[in-house]
Amino acid sequence: MAQEEHWTPIQVPKLSLDGSNWVVYCDRLKWAMQTNNFDNHAGEDSPLADYLAAGTIGSVTTQAQWMKEENTIRLTLGSTLLDTTFNRIKATANVHDAWEILKWVFEEWSKALVTDIIRKFRNKRCNKDESIRSHFEYLANLCEQLTAIGKVVTDEDYTDMLLALLPASYDGAVLSISASVCLGTKVLSRNIRAIHD
Repeated sequence: MAQEEHWTPIQVPKLSLDGSNWVVYCDRLKWAMQTNNFDNHAGEDSPLADYLAAGTIGSVTTQAQWMKEENTIRLTLGSTLLDTTFNRIKATANVHDAWEILKWVFEEWSKALVTDIIRKFRNKRCNKDESIRSHFEYLANLCEQLTAIGKVVTDEDYTDMLLALLPASYDGAVLSISASVCLGTKVLSRNIRAIHD
């Protein structure tokens, strides 16, 4: 008796309605769909010459393989989108057109989200009665949110913001840290962690 094949459904998280997980969603979708030539389908509305050059493999023509991949990707896209988002793409003719719409909508929303998080990051001051630990944890969370949506925050920028957002009672410590860095005797990131702990 032949052993039964078990098919495991592809699991990609749903795309948030606000697009807050757009970058991670794209990465996970592309990773999960790599055997289906996702980049080719997202980039083109029909197979390119190098794709067609593979010819018939087994009894499957390249055009039939292209359509099979299209259907698999469309099925996955449809299952990872909320109804409101799905309604934007359901009438598209192919993966390429659907992907162009999703990119247009969610890349714009991501830009607005980045701006909002950066504003929160720059405007968050540590209150006198607030724990420095909780303040740094809040800022670290904002930094992680920025990274998750594709905005890289360099260590230098992050360190500068942490120092700038400390309450005035830390001015002496910040001055000491800055002087040590200028003299080359201390590594700034270690001093920041020492204040945090």
